[in-house]
Amino acid sequence: MQRLIYSITGATAGVIYLADLLPYGAAVGMIIGATLGWLTAVLTASENGRFGGLLRKVWPVPRSPRSFGVNPKELEPDEVNYIHEVRRISYHTEIVITVGLLAGLLSIDHGDMEASLWLLSSFLPYYLIEMLCSASFFAIWILRLGILAHLFLRSLWIGLVGLGFAYPSGVNRTRLHGALTSRFYKHLTAPDTAVRLTIRIEHLSSEAYSVWLSGFFSLAMWTIWLVGSHSLATASIYAITYVGTDLGSNAEALARYTALAYAVGLVILWSFLRVTQSEDIARWRQSLLEIFYYYRAVLLPQSRITAVVLSSLPVICLASGMILPDSFSSHGDYTYVERLSPNSSLNSPALRKMRVEEGYLEIFLNQGYLASTGIDIQRPDHLPSSSLFAERISVAIDGTPIAPPQWMITSWSGRPILYSVVPVHHLPPGPHQLNLLDQTPNAPPFSIPFFVLHSEH
Repeated sequence: MQRLIYSITGATAGVIYLADLLPYGAAVGMIIGATLGWLTAVLTASENGRFGGLLRKVWPVPRSPRSFGVNPKELEPDEVNYIHEVRRISYHTEIVITVGLLAGLLSIDHGDMEASLWLLSSFLPYYLIEMLCSASFFAIWILRLGILAHLFLRSLWIGLVGLGFAYPSGVNRTRLHGALTSRFYKHLTAPDTAVRLTIRIEHLSSEAYSVWLSGFFSLAMWTIWLVGSHSLATASIYAITYVGTDLGSNAEALARYTALAYAVGLVILWSFLRVTQSEDIARWRQSLLEIFYYYRAVLLPQSRITAVVLSSLPVICLASGMILPDSFSSHGDYTYVERLSPNSSLNSPALRKMRVEEGYLEIFLNQGYLASTGIDIQRPDHLPSSSLFAERISVAIDGTPIAPPQWMITSWSGRPILYSVVPVHHLPPGPHQLNLLDQTPNAPPFSIPFFVLHSEH
């Protein structure tokens, strides 16, 4: 099972970093990543193996410490009593935090998150943003379902506690009449049934909450690793071009290789921070990082199912984002500004109104749609002129091309968008369609319907 988990994890990372970088990059990345993940699992599977013996000579296994921390002091009796008291009443705080987390997760709007991700288009490649947009959709719903599962288990626990208080004797065996009824419920007539079921649900609830938190930490670390490596690569390319070096068409490929190098470097740096014996780093690590890893260290050895659940959340989300990069992205939809609430995000191309009576049509192009066409509105110096933009995206009404409109950069809820006005006074009253046709190969046309109420000739 460990080899399978490592292989899937390596294949996911390989596809992310090698897709479009090599011929058949997705397949090559999957094979290389899966192979490296499998080898990692094989080499680290047993301490008594050949590799374990070599590793012991270079890096001996430290003895289990008697106490945690750098130069730890003995725990005071009051501290031990405090922990026991907190454990006894922690369910109060646990339920409050769970409800708060659930409310926070339910309040997250995926469209706003997607719009925020497109703000990073100056530092992240478009394929990564599209993948993160879809992966975030899966992540939000998996986290919601996880916290709902924990809340459901806590509800069962509260019900068992109340049922045990109302009926302390449990199941009344003398009233189990009928052949089937006695056979279905006879095993529940033991005097300690209620207590054991309550303790079992208590354990399941705590385990579900811990698995949820550990999965959330893993997802956050994967995201930081991906965003960090690509951001550092983009910053390096910007620095090279800033000093006057023209990379030309090699800039994108060089950015991919640089991102891969930074990804490996971050893994090495993280591994060093995890194992170094420097007191300063160890003290900082034990104040922050070890809290997160303690969850995994406790839960991983418990069962194979727990290990799979802990390791699969980021892989499932990122793999889903790679397989379905556009399925849960809103930049393929359209909307009308008049239907948006104040201060809401503009996550798709839009018209001002569905019914037009002023003789002109107001067009709004959001950042996500522009980025999908290769236009980086975050960098105005790289924004094409209206003529070049017309070559990139042609505008038509009812399939008939019109003169290229004049575009201007404006802001919507703090995010840059493109805005233009197209005259429609010559159109007859009735339904029409605005067509946006991306000139890149195999790009489908994009249409927004509108209705002209009257014409002005």
